[in-house]
Amino acid sequence: MMRRRLSRLSRFPSARRAGVAALVLLLIGGVVLSALAPVSGTVPGARKRSAAVTARPRAAGHPPRRASAVSPSGLARARTVARSFAESYLAVAYGRASAGSVTGVTPTFRLELAREQPLVTPIERERHPRVVSVEAVGQAPGFVLATAWVSDGGISTYPLRFTVREGSGGLLVSDVLDG
Repeated sequence: MMRRRLSRLSRFPSARRAGVAALVLLLIGGVVLSALAPVSGTVPGARKRSAAVTARPRAAGHPPRRASAVSPSGLARARTVARSFAESYLAVAYGRASAGSVTGVTPTFRLELAREQPLVTPIERERHPRVVSVEAVGQAPGFVLATAWVSDGGISTYPLRFTVREGSGGLLVSDVLDG
């Protein structure tokens, strides 16, 4: 029976066969996409809430905001510490200063920086790094992940990622994750 269907298909001109094949692929793709699409509605057994309880005013077209683990003023302070740290850290990383000059770090991290002197190439020594922007995301109370975007005159900017923690000395950088 399948052989008969294939022989019937071979009677059509090649353009028509291509059209039939494209239609079949579209149908299969539609079935796959509909199977992967999220199901709207409620989860069985979940309690329904009234719209008055869940509705919050927000700007049109913007997703609802999650509550931050760190206050807006705490994030602003963290960005200030992050920028200051990044600028002083880059001076060390590019061979222009000693590890003792890095600002806003925990005592443990300062010792680690002093032990690990960076190897600076002549090309890196010629570059002039600058912090283009700083982002801070609160992860938990007193714990912020910061990213400083750095431009040093190379091909592109790069991220310098580190953690800012609340300690007895205020907000301090405790380690560099990437960069």
